[in-house]
Amino acid sequence: MVDELLADLTRGGKGVELPILQVVLDSLYTTELKKKQAATDEKDAALVLSLEAYKARGKIEATLARFVENAVASHPTPDAARQVLKSLVTSEGTKKVSALRRGTKLLPRREKGE
Repeated sequence: MVDELLADLTRGGKGVELPILQVVLDSLYTTELKKKQAATDEKDAALVLSLEAYKARGKIEATLARFVENAVASHPTPDAARQVLKSLVTSEGTKKVSALRRGTKLLPRREKGE
């Protein structure tokens, strides 16, 4: 599982983005823990994160899609949250580079000496 997960995470020649690794492993762990707790005959068995379980969850893409959809759905203003997320990517689905300006409501001004 480790080899395939790392290959998926480093696709495109990039290094591993730790937040994505965290989301994927947390989702996999939580799912497998729930399955183990539901199985009465396996309560004492070790929890195993397998390649089959990783693939069954839809690998990275499906796991991240579920994570984002759950986060957006639980936001007090889901439509606004969705618009903010859309503004962070290009039409090709890649990260959009943008400069944050001081003095906006999104980023507070820094006081001298900070």
